[in-house]
Amino acid sequence: MYAPAYAVPSIHDLAEALILAIDRAGIGVTVLAQRGEAVVRTFSSAGLCELSGWSADELAAMPATALIAPTERSRMVALRDTMLRGGPLPTRLETVIEARDGTQIPVELAIASVHGPDGLASVLFFRDLRADHRIQDALRESEARFRSLAEASPDSIIVVAGGRFIYANPATAAVLGYSVAEVLALPFEQLLVHPEETAEMRARMQRIARGERLPPREYAGRRRDGGVAVLEISSTPIIYDGAPALLSIGRDTSERRALHAELMRADRLATLGMLAAGVAHEINNPLTYTLIHLEQLAMTVPPLIADPISRGRIETMIAEAREGGQRVSTIVRELLTVARHDREALPSAVEAAIDAAIRLAGPTISERARVARRGEPVPLVRANPGRLSQVFLNLVLNAADAFDGPHDDNLIEVEITRADDGAAVVITIADNGRGIPAEVLGRIFEPLFTTRPVGAGTGLGLWICRSIVTELGGTLLATSEVGVGSRMVVRLPVADRS
Repeated sequence: MYAPAYAVPSIHDLAEALILAIDRAGIGVTVLAQRGEAVVRTFSSAGLCELSGWSADELAAMPATALIAPTERSRMVALRDTMLRGGPLPTRLETVIEARDGTQIPVELAIASVHGPDGLASVLFFRDLRADHRIQDALRESEARFRSLAEASPDSIIVVAGGRFIYANPATAAVLGYSVAEVLALPFEQLLVHPEETAEMRARMQRIARGERLPPREYAGRRRDGGVAVLEISSTPIIYDGAPALLSIGRDTSERRALHAELMRADRLATLGMLAAGVAHEINNPLTYTLIHLEQLAMTVPPLIADPISRGRIETMIAEAREGGQRVSTIVRELLTVARHDREALPSAVEAAIDAAIRLAGPTISERARVARRGEPVPLVRANPGRLSQVFLNLVLNAADAFDGPHDDNLIEVEITRADDGAAVVITIADNGRGIPAEVLGRIFEPLFTTRPVGAGTGLGLWICRSIVTELGGTLLATSEVGVGSRMVVRLPVADRS
């Protein structure tokens, strides 16, 4: 019979080798054996001795549960009793042991049991969890700091994992008009206005997750009320809750866009001012000669005509020509006043600013509605006449836009009164047009918000009006009712109350 050329080690030899390896590896191991109704410790590795501070002989002399911390002892005694009754035991569990110096050490126990001739024997492997707990504590502390900073941030901060939002700060919810819980529950498709931007966002996230560095990109976010919030978003890969994720920071660019638009508007006004000055110069010189000659004609020509009918006709033509020339002179002067963008505040007459605005808007208004202007004598307000006319021109044109077309009943009412306390002048511009829905009324003073078609409005007019009025120390309020009309109320402090 064939005999192997090598000797198979005995179980005893393998056990000795395993024990030696455990000691050399510093692994905490103990063996508990059943002796009748008791459980004794028959082996403790060098690693367990080092972990607990007790020698192997000392551990052997101690009750099996003596190594367990007092707070955990009742639970472990119950597990021991279950073991002695032959009940099922968990293969892994966490508990706390108490070292010789009183240190509480969290450990993970891996348990394996076998039935021998004397009863049940169990092998317990101890894994020190202090390093794990320190890491978990550090992660929790880091996450707490992250949440504290993120929730105080005015910028939108979100964390994305698995194709969905797993964290959103209050600023994100505020800019979109949702609660944080609602933002976390919504898919990308419902939070972005344009479908192509959703696909682009997903593609960019995949590239960033692979390690690419991409510049920020603007996305049009859909607000809960149907409006649009433009966010400039930059993303970077992070580890969140122990798993790969993307941290995205979004900044609402509406204010920056409004500032850019305001700068462009200021530039256009400056250009318009230069153009108006040039036009005024080119028109006023020949217009002055024309008006002077018309004055001379009015004095010299009629007396030379004997026929009363012909003389009256000539006088009428000359008078109409003089009136037309004077109107041209007035319009050029008012256009130059409105185009000037200086901010010097002087005692100014509200009535003059309103009348100038109505005259400039006359061609537009006359196609849609009648204007009724009434009021009482009011004191001067401290303002720049050009900027004041700009406010009223915008408000009157907005009132004209409230009508879908011409109709005999269309009416714009402009009323000037003094406040009851005498401290302010109140200007009310009201129309009986279509009115403004409640969900829109609350946003009409937001920069870049408009309900007009693309190319028909910038969404800056009312925002600029309120900015000018606020700068002058006044207020601009709006009320409206659908089907009834709208009312804009400007309140400006008087220049001198003495």
